[in-house]
Amino acid sequence: MVKIYSSSSSGYFIEKSYKILQKKENCDIEIDSSISYQVCYGFGGAITDSVAFNYSLLNEKQKKELIENVFSKEGLNYSLIRLPIGSCDFSTSMYDYLENGIFSLEHDLKGIIPMIKEVEKIKKLKIFASPWSPPKIYKSNNSRTHGGKLLDEHYEDYAKYLVNYLLMMKKEDINIDYISLQNEPLATQIWDSCIYSEKEEAALLSLVYSLIQKEDINTKIFIWDHNKDVIVNRVKETINEKNNHMIEGIAYHWYDDFCNSNLSKVHELYEDKLLFFTEGCIELLLLDNNNPSSHIGRFENGLRYAKNYILDSENYSNAFIDWNILLDEKGGPNHVGNYCEAPIMYDRNKKELIYNPSYYVISHFSKFIDPLDKRIKTKVFNDFIIATSYQKYDNKCVCVLLNSGNKGIYKIKLNEMVIEVELDSNSITTIIF
Repeated sequence: MVKIYSSSSSGYFIEKSYKILQKKENCDIEIDSSISYQVCYGFGGAITDSVAFNYSLLNEKQKKELIENVFSKEGLNYSLIRLPIGSCDFSTSMYDYLENGIFSLEHDLKGIIPMIKEVEKIKKLKIFASPWSPPKIYKSNNSRTHGGKLLDEHYEDYAKYLVNYLLMMKKEDINIDYISLQNEPLATQIWDSCIYSEKEEAALLSLVYSLIQKEDINTKIFIWDHNKDVIVNRVKETINEKNNHMIEGIAYHWYDDFCNSNLSKVHELYEDKLLFFTEGCIELLLLDNNNPSSHIGRFENGLRYAKNYILDSENYSNAFIDWNILLDEKGGPNHVGNYCEAPIMYDRNKKELIYNPSYYVISHFSKFIDPLDKRIKTKVFNDFIIATSYQKYDNKCVCVLLNSGNKGIYKIKLNEMVIEVELDSNSITTIIF
């Protein structure tokens, strides 16, 4: 039995008919379930201060709808969440957890933490946390913004600060499974940011790891958490014989020119390390600084997800964590006006939730590919198609493909079975064998 669902600009999740063929040659895609690669760790998105604020604007019915449509099996089936440690650009204001030298999660207790607890009533999450900046008193420029550096005399203080966050979240019954040491350590931004060289990141890594071991915390550490374009050299310069055992994986973002093959280069160097996609979105101001809202809801925005997810999967990525799961109709709030699209947005004027094409495109992956599923060999013989496939625990196989070519009849082979199906141009399709 085969199920086929396809989405394009003309409609979402349209069930397609197929024909089983006797001839087994000249296929566009060949899938071999006997050859497997990396394990999937799941899909997810971020709960930022902005997300929690927008969530607070919803009525009770909408809150339930949002959580079900993001986290349930019938929705996006998310099992991963990324959290900011302190404020980021998608916050209503700048903040950290130091108040007169005393560590407190008071800010997050007003929004982020209650939202997580609502989600965990229906599903236990794996949580990835990242800091955008140390507290300003620890930095060379005395500011959370515009880059700056962590002062040498405050490395130990900041390591304790990060581990305090893990311990305090644990007291709130929220386990942080993974942590990175800095979001985008090479980016100087007008919002919360901090610059680290490879040696500086390695120095902080050793201190944080030592404290995690001392406190007997089960949180795993990821490095980098920035783009794929320079990931290979950065990782090579950060990892050494002394700290290799401290590092669970490498986190990365998609704000580059589809440098997906660099992930395979990292995997070849460090096969024992996980590769997590931890942030990507449609940056509206980069598309149109004068009228950013006009670019919200385009189907091609969703296709960017399809292309990145498929190519990253084929290059050994283990997990896919989108950016904000809920923004307002402008793509905010954002305390520096850096508006972006989210799969789900809340129109504050109409008081209704909006589901963008990216929501449905991500569903083509996350609804059908679960944690512990294994990627299997997928060979494509068509220049306009990219595809990735997974073997599921119940022996079903899932293939997700993007057709950027013409509408036409295409042949897909799984082991000894060949099916023929019509695919629209610029469409995303999921096939369940």
